[in-house]
Amino acid sequence: MKILSWSLDSTLDNQNLSLLFERIDNLVKHVLDHEYDVLAFQDVNSMGYDRLFKGLGEKYKRKLFDQSRFRSDSEMVFVLKKYNISTFEYIPFTVGTQNRGFQCIVLDFSTSDSSVTFEKPIRNVDRIVILVAKLETGDSVFNIKKSQAACIDKYIASNRYENLVLCLDNSTPDYMPDPLKDSYWIDVWCEVGNQDNRYTVDYMQNLMVTAPIRNRCDRIMLKDSFCEYDYSIIVPEDRISRHCGVVVDLF
Repeated sequence: MKILSWSLDSTLDNQNLSLLFERIDNLVKHVLDHEYDVLAFQDVNSMGYDRLFKGLGEKYKRKLFDQSRFRSDSEMVFVLKKYNISTFEYIPFTVGTQNRGFQCIVLDFSTSDSSVTFEKPIRNVDRIVILVAKLETGDSVFNIKKSQAACIDKYIASNRYENLVLCLDNSTPDYMPDPLKDSYWIDVWCEVGNQDNRYTVDYMQNLMVTAPIRNRCDRIMLKDSFCEYDYSIIVPEDRISRHCGVVVDLF
């Protein structure tokens, strides 16, 4: 089961819609060529939503778009139509000034669309919980980021969720502490990655990033070792995205 996480930075391009639309069109083409099971996007505005829906609406669950559409800056989760979604929620953070929060969906593998030939994508797992978040932006707000990470952990504990995947843009440069360091998440890159695919915001890969910035803001993390996994980074060929995509393959 392949999950793609990508921070689109839509809010930085409200004055340059042609750039935003070109970036999203290239992303849609990449997604359709690879047909990921789950798409987890951070920092999507309403104009980005409309563009994504136009390109992806035939293959992915429409109701996920509709419930996220009217937030000015949203995290979104899109799922192939063959999967059954038993829970879909948006949870606002209780701290911060940027109107941020996180999305949660629960995929139930015990049922699916009867018109689709379906096999359980992960052995011995009947459901998986996917969380998508972007933490507060800014180098001086580390305590806010840490409190937002605690909000995610509190939500998980209150629902007694297991088999968790967190798709995160932590908005934190590598020279600063990790706001999730004390949350006991398994960082997939730390387990199977290497230095060649370390950076997801990288001036050497991307024309929109200024030197000497090289950070690993974008992460996919697991709360439990409930499956085996592989990891890769998708470097956009057009080089007009500020972030690279991150992919985890769960099996």
